[in-house]
Amino acid sequence: MTLGRRGISQQMRADLSEAETTQTRALTIFEAAYGPNHPQVAITLTSLGNIQQQHRRIGEAIESTKRALAIFTAAYGPNHHHSQQAQRNLDKFRSP
Repeated sequence: MTLGRRGISQQMRADLSEAETTQTRALTIFEAAYGPNHPQVAITLTSLGNIQQQHRRIGEAIESTKRALAIFTAAYGPNHHHSQQAQRNLDKFRSP
């Protein structure tokens, strides 16, 4: 199981602290391996943003998701499902 998938599994089990640690570790590894603007980095940022939102750290969730959206949009364009999901998440995080 990859680190990213392990983090998602932990998140689904409501082990948010461990999920965040796992996703942060995965992010560091993916950035080093692929560079800061790779879609795998954006996928991990999306998961991290969701965890941050669940921890009610909305500012951090917004920043992670904005970065993911920028990467997805640059890689795939604004109409790709990853870009659109990141935009929906961002809109959700910003709404009261």
